[in-house]
Amino acid sequence: MRLDPDQALRGLDWEEVFGLPGPVEVEIGVGKGRFLLAAAAARPEVRLLGVEWSNKYLRVAGMPRHLSAVDAAFGALPTFDPVSTETALRAVADARGVKAATLIHAARVAATGRSVSPGLFEVLALVGRERVHRRLADASRLVSASRA
Repeated sequence: MRLDPDQALRGLDWEEVFGLPGPVEVEIGVGKGRFLLAAAAARPEVRLLGVEWSNKYLRVAGMPRHLSAVDAAFGALPTFDPVSTETALRAVADARGVKAATLIHAARVAATGRSVSPGLFEVLALVGRERVHRRLADASRLVSASRA
């Protein structure tokens, strides 16, 4: 799969993503992120975006629509806590005929940018509903653009 950053990142509001204005630099293939952390400490005025493309979790057919469905289910929850988000994600998986693990891995990559994290549903609660919403929407757009 070929990712064209000009297309994949088009339409993102960088000031909204970072919460402050300034130049944006993208580092592709951040690994453990040590270089990115050092660069951020050395140049705090620059907004750095590290991309570790865990595409094996996002290559599933229909993933942009799956992520949008998870996002919609999360948005409808009265409370955004680990039990509620897990129940909602598993219901979306059942309704869409995909394994829950498929959506769990994709949601983890979308919400954290990593393929490994502490328990996903606890992480989602800590990240918060609004940030999770933005990250799922951004991941859906990114995957859609990379397939175009």
